[in-house]
Amino acid sequence: GFMGKSCIHPRQVALANAVFQPTPEEVAHAQRVVQAARDAQTRSVGAWVVDGKMIDAPFVQRAQSVVALAGRLGLLPNH
Repeated sequence: GFMGKSCIHPRQVALANAVFQPTPEEVAHAQRVVQAARDAQTRSVGAWVVDGKMIDAPFVQRAQSVVALAGRLGLLPNH
């Protein structure tokens, strides 16, 4: 999917940010994936299940990006 939008007027920025920021559910899922990846790495496991879905490296990279974005946007507690 798309990760951003060009804005030609400052009034468009708030709407674009609202549309492209991850939902609380997406952030929570991404955090679970990142934590599961840490756990899997300690067990030398290459693929595992989170919320009923198989997870491997590409999903972990996406989850890390979502968590990083949520952190930059102030959507994470204690950040």
